[in-house]
Amino acid sequence: MKVLLVVPTFAYGDNPAKLLSLSDFPTGLAYIAAALAQAGHEVRGLNPNNALAPTQPYYHLANKLSAALQEFPLTWWGLAGYALTLPSSKTL
Repeated sequence: MKVLLVVPTFAYGDNPAKLLSLSDFPTGLAYIAAALAQAGHEVRGLNPNNALAPTQPYYHLANKLSAALQEFPLTWWGLAGYALTLPSSKTL
């Protein structure tokens, strides 16, 4: 099974941000990725947050996700989230 784990952010509005968030891949998703990999599944992570000042943050995320899906045809995908990321998580 091929699994893509995606990290959203709450900063993907129509207004550009100076910095979305230089965040690491969340530990919880890393644990899930490790367990899936240990069970024999192919796992990749996508953290589009590490971008400095994209002009259109929402489309930045959409382009990164589209490219990942073309490069890595998947069976399942997982989405991390925090209370602050719920609005952007719903659009994914």
